[in-house]
Amino acid sequence: MKLHYLFLILLLSSVSCTTDITETSKKYDEIENELYIQEKYEEALTNIDHALELEADNGSYIRHKGLIYYKQNKLGDSAQQFIKALKINNKDAMARFLLASIAGLKGQNDLAEKQANKALEDNNGKNKELESSLLKLISTLKTKSNN
Repeated sequence: MKLHYLFLILLLSSVSCTTDITETSKKYDEIENELYIQEKYEEALTNIDHALELEADNGSYIRHKGLIYYKQNKLGDSAQQFIKALKINNKDAMARFLLASIAGLKGQNDLAEKQANKALEDNNGKNKELESSLLKLISTLKTKSNN
């Protein structure tokens, strides 16, 4: 954990003040994704919290935090993070898809379908993998409501 945190500090300190914040975010996302893949969720959460101290309104970080809570089966905490991400960017199709998934898991099928359709609209064909997942979710929800 200390090694990843040290690496993050070195990475962030090596970025000059004139460097575009987007570039820093991309580098941070690479580190965060690696921790997520390795299922080091607590360490990933710690790093996200540190990143949010620097960029409190970064919807991507907030969405990642929600996704980690989702993987830990902390659905309430997860949903709160996705809602927060959507307040920053109400067109965040991934956050809306994940929120729809949580609603579906909780048996709130009407809400889940509404959120999934809105996510599909927001995605607008940009992310084919997300679009496929949304269509599957919508189909599953419609099947449930017909039974």
